[in-house]
Amino acid sequence: MVLKNRWLTCLLTICLSFFSNHLVAANCDEKSPNFLLEGDKYYNIAAAGPLTKKQRGKLDRMLSSLPKTMKGYEVIRNCIGAGEDQRIETTNRRLTAKLDFKPRGTFSIEYDLTDEKSRTRDTEIITFFGEADFYTVLRQTQKKISLSYKTRRINRLGARPLHEKIINLSMKDNILTISTLNYYNGYFGFSSIRTLQPQ
Repeated sequence: MVLKNRWLTCLLTICLSFFSNHLVAANCDEKSPNFLLEGDKYYNIAAAGPLTKKQRGKLDRMLSSLPKTMKGYEVIRNCIGAGEDQRIETTNRRLTAKLDFKPRGTFSIEYDLTDEKSRTRDTEIITFFGEADFYTVLRQTQKKISLSYKTRRINRLGARPLHEKIINLSMKDNILTISTLNYYNGYFGFSSIRTLQPQ
């Protein structure tokens, strides 16, 4: 029994490390960590649900200390091309952010982004944890939550590829890091890492 428990603990540690590493790095030909773990069950998007009361409570305690405005930067890694011509294109952007957190409700961020190379500006609003957002929680601690959700939407070619988004929110020393990995039919498409600190 002791040996079995040690084996299970070791397996869990390996899986959590696997998820953590894939939240910040992926190549064009890499499969989603969930795809690797679940196999054919990966394509079932009906298994997720809203966060539980306990999960929401822990999340609220983590986010409630955030300031209303923050600044930082973003690194985008986008897979472009096809076949052997696939490659990763990296974009760096500076950003400012306005945060709107509602306990047991939504967490919205309004971004003002500036591309450091082209000097172009863009705005964006992202909302997490809405009533219609169903997530699978991969890992949660007092200062970190990793989760995923899947959708199917018709693209411009008329197909409905499975889109999986793996999101990691973490707090350390008043710095908020939001990492997002996007997979299409189980394969990496693009990622974004946004690091925010108080202004």
